[in-house]
Amino acid sequence: MFQKIAADGLFKMSAVEIGEELSYSFVDPRIEKTVHFLERYFQDALLSSYFWDLQGKDKNYFEDIQLLHRIWYSYILSHLSRFFENVNLRNELAIIHEYKTQASEVYRELNSINANWFKNLLTYAETRWNDREARAIIEDHLTPDHVRGIYLRLNKLKLSLKEELKRSSISTVQEMTQYMGYS
Repeated sequence: MFQKIAADGLFKMSAVEIGEELSYSFVDPRIEKTVHFLERYFQDALLSSYFWDLQGKDKNYFEDIQLLHRIWYSYILSHLSRFFENVNLRNELAIIHEYKTQASEVYRELNSINANWFKNLLTYAETRWNDREARAIIEDHLTPDHVRGIYLRLNKLKLSLKEELKRSSISTVQEMTQYMGYS
């Protein structure tokens, strides 16, 4: 894709030459307007109170969903899965598989919500543009309560998984430490 954009002459060379983030020219100005709006919207939303807990706690549910996915779902579970496979702990592997299945359902719901507002936003951008109306399209789909609910469901699943793994086998911790060379 990089070569295609370069071959089409869409990179803004001034940004490339001075070592800034790559930027490029858009073929369709409506897409450029939409992209710049989304950059501002999510930067403002992450910094403002829009996705922050309404009870005033220092918690950004939007960022927490991303952290749960990157650290817990992607990284930790892949290591646990490999470990449980290597030491033949089928019950624990089944527990992780069930967790991944349930978490995937929650992520599919979030992806569906994101796809819907994005499609609606692109349809809107084809005919006219107003930042306030564009913001309303997103916020009709991606409400703070919904984002909070998704985070709470994912976190509950994570806590349930941890409890199930604790109950699953008394020797698991011993086997893990042996496998990792600590005993």
